[in-house]
Amino acid sequence: MEKQIDMICVSDMEGFDRELFEKAKKKLSIHLSKFGWKFEDCVHEEGDKVWSCKPAAIWFLIPDIDPNDWD
Repeated sequence: MEKQIDMICVSDMEGFDRELFEKAKKKLSIHLSKFGWKFEDCVHEEGDKVWSCKPAAIWFLIPDIDPNDWD
């Protein structure tokens, strides 16, 4: 069965931190795999735009969050 989810352009949102996004990729991939998802299922990069499913978007919009604390 194909999964279909709504995506939002997080890179256009206030608070998006590209540096945090780059740091979070590996950790988010591990976290998503716990729920049967792949990073590519929830995040899509298109040029300088980053599209994300809504649950994953919060990971890139909180600049003071430490990706090393995510379990």
